Amino acid sequence: MKLAVKAFREKIRYFNDLDYLVNVIAFNIAPTIKGLKAATTVTLCNKDRNMLENWKKYKIEVLNRLKVKAFELKETDRAIIVLFYKEDILKSSLENEVTECYLSKFGYASNMSIDKKLKLLKERYQNNICPHELGLFLGFPLEDVKMFIEYPNMECLICGYWKVYNDENGALKKFKDFDDAKLEIINKVCKVSPSVEILKIV
Repeated sequence: MKLAVKAFREKIRYFNDLDYLVNVIAFNIAPTIKGLKAATTVTLCNKDRNMLENWKKYKIEVLNRLKVKAFELKETDRAIIVLFYKEDILKSSLENEVTECYLSKFGYASNMSIDKKLKLLKERYQNNICPHELGLFLGFPLEDVKMFIEYPNMECLICGYWKVYNDENGALKKFKDFDDAKLEIINKVCKVSPSVEILKIV
């Protein structure tokens, strides 16, 4: 995976600003693009090809090409944290009865729209501390999120895309699926020249 990512980075460094931005985001959110994960956060920094400013400039085109939605969680003068999501998957995940009950502890009402839930998540993000319920928006298992929040000093079984406390085998399979989605993006990008039409990739 490390060698593949290195080749991918080398390939896209010659792309124009828009294609570079699209491909960096596509790589990071590949599991969400493929419908394997409700949402993914990506931090876009100006120190990396001026991606914060390019995001502001090209965001509509980026979202049209990637076929996802985005919600800006937090911005500084140097970077922005963006939640990219598939609305139908996120809606289904957050409206699960057990998940709704747990989220209510943090102020999320069951009758809130997705947009209102995202706005509350953003409000809770502004204290310079990432709200731990973010894991539920990202599609992580409820029981693992609960353990992480309620028993922060407990040792996890494994740590990958999230800290796993329960179903290790199930988590490992998901981690592999997520990695495979990223490798699919990498392999297709590395086979084209000089630029990529992202819709052909995903």
